[in-house]
Amino acid sequence: MCGCFEGRYRMKYKIFKLNFISAVHFGEGGLTTSADTLMADTIFAALCSEAAAQDSCLLEKLVDSAFSGKLLISDGLPFIRKTFYVPKPVMEVQGREEGDSTIKKALKKLRFIPVEKMDTYLRGELDIAAEAKSFHDNFSLSNMYEKVTVPEDEITRPYAVAVRRYRSQSGLYVCVGYENEETYDLISELLETLSYSGIGGERSSGYGRFELTVSGEDSITGKLQAHQAEKYMSLSVCLPADNEMDEVISGADYLTVKRSGWVSSTAYADTLRKKKDIYMLAAGSVFNRRFEGAIFDVSDGGRHPVYRYGKPMLMGIV
Repeated sequence: MCGCFEGRYRMKYKIFKLNFISAVHFGEGGLTTSADTLMADTIFAALCSEAAAQDSCLLEKLVDSAFSGKLLISDGLPFIRKTFYVPKPVMEVQGREEGDSTIKKALKKLRFIPVEKMDTYLRGELDIAAEAKSFHDNFSLSNMYEKVTVPEDEITRPYAVAVRRYRSQSGLYVCVGYENEETYDLISELLETLSYSGIGGERSSGYGRFELTVSGEDSITGKLQAHQAEKYMSLSVCLPADNEMDEVISGADYLTVKRSGWVSSTAYADTLRKKKDIYMLAAGSVFNRRFEGAIFDVSDGGRHPVYRYGKPMLMGIV
């Protein structure tokens, strides 16, 4: 793996907008809840499955690009019309009335901030309540659908599935960093084919399909290309490599998130098997320094490795 950051500064960035044309089910540990965003490791796993279904050489190229640091991907983050949102930083913001319970409640609800308002937020000048309401009213809706399954005993068994639908002109975007055009072509082709098969759960019901558009958004990419900053926020779920951990965690503000799930590959084992659980650092975590992160093998006795993406996409915020 690449052990330096010079390549990161040469990286180009593009934003891929996922305009969903169907409902989505992004699992949070069961069928009865659904997230409204996607983590980078889920996106990477979906890309790996898509590559493996097409050509083993494509899968090898994708994994090699990620391991070497030639490819970075963000979480699937919200956009509303022309506004791109980034996670609320996991850090204390000065200049707010500590005793204002209304603002405290609104701040707890606020999960994402328009990227162009990040500086305003960090100065403590953002209208938190208005921003939280605007996001809630314009991003997505949650619904519960009743379904039935008929197993081999032919007894009808009802079950419920939680889904999300994105409001008009809203959806998710994935920011992709790449070193060369070959890597860009690879990721864009895989995302294009993924748009037809869908991403997330319950794809056999037609969920998770999207139309793909590409743009270069200076307000995000400029911050990603900043060589020096006092603090960096990750736009992706991530985890430092073992040899980075102590330095990266020292002085950082972060949230941990448990990542688990099932192996989708039929070549892995004769029966459905779980991936090893791993605790990672959520998007929005703030660090005092850049780091490489790693990709982790979370296989557990199967026939081939199963990779969990843990590279940070770091944006300078201070």
